[in-house]
Amino acid sequence: MDAALAALTTEEIQEFVKNGFVVKRNILDPKLCAAARDRLWAGNTSSHLRRDDPETWINGIPEADRQSTPDGMNDRTGDHGWRLRELSGDEDLINLLPRRVFPWFEQLLGEGEVVTPEVSSSAADPDPRGSRLRGWPVWGGKELRGMYCVLPRERTSDSPALADAARAGAHTDPEPMHLVASAYVDKVPKDGGGIALFPGSHC
Repeated sequence: MDAALAALTTEEIQEFVKNGFVVKRNILDPKLCAAARDRLWAGNTSSHLRRDDPETWINGIPEADRQSTPDGMNDRTGDHGWRLRELSGDEDLINLLPRRVFPWFEQLLGEGEVVTPEVSSSAADPDPRGSRLRGWPVWGGKELRGMYCVLPRERTSDSPALADAARAGAHTDPEPMHLVASAYVDKVPKDGGGIALFPGSHC
């Protein structure tokens, strides 16, 4: 999937201005998505989570297994989340998303207004402490925030509605930014996922 993406249409730009986001589908290289998943599991230090046993993914990380490296680069302190920030400069991940959508960023923000993605690690030359990253290492580099894994939850009759649960966890992050791109690198079931977007909340 080396072909360049078509420019955003006028309608998509208007949607972005109005709602604060644009949703695009089937734009990522499946091989790089697979490489990203491999890289995530290669960084697994959990005594509970097992790639080949999806039952271990459901209903969160046991409290005894909620740990983080001191620098926050491999963080499992959340009950249903795992943040692998050490991948922030990874070549495959940068090719997967930042370099892929870079022309759209320039289209929306202007040429020369976007930080050019730079590789600082690879599968053959990892950077587990994030020492080569540009920017605040605890938040990842200027290219990426790393790779975030949101584990599935079983829904019960008394579970809050998805929209209510998303509103309860809504937040902004402190680091300065103009534009963010997020992507799913695996199949996500209906009503699943780890990102909630509220139209107009950018205003």
